Amino acid sequence: MSHTKIALNPHLRRLRDEGFELEERSNHLLVHGMPYVTPGKAVSYGTLAMPLNMVGDEVGPPPDHTATFLGDCPCSADGKPLVIVTGSSTEDWGKGPVPIHQMSGKPPEPDKSYYDKVIRYEHSLGDQARAITAAHARWLHMKI
Repeated sequence: MSHTKIALNPHLRRLRDEGFELEERSNHLLVHGMPYVTPGKAVSYGTLAMPLNMVGDEVGPPPDHTATFLGDCPCSADGKPLVIVTGSSTEDWGKGPVPIHQMSGKPPEPDKSYYDKVIRYEHSLGDQARAITAAHARWLHMKI
């Protein structure tokens, strides 16, 4: 993602500063290295994608509560698809077709920022992975 967009947006900057790997592609915010559980009950890492709401040259609040996950179907620790997964297909995100999974984890109150939305989805995915092993989306925690 543009370093300028991250530096100018306090929510994206906070995600970056906390160790999330961010990228902007096809007018989407991509968050790489998201831990999740595969259908085979293994911990893996995928990419969380969500539309990036640009208001002029600035990043506005998320347009909705949905997100897309690139990787195997995200599951609970027992290997069953998460209830927030609403559909699956394949899409080309620039490196050939990959499996994608639409997710809808609507919070009680709308997300006020991308920080809130990313953290919420990281918990939905990562808490299941952490039930199996130590897994984090923040690269700062993984580098020792």
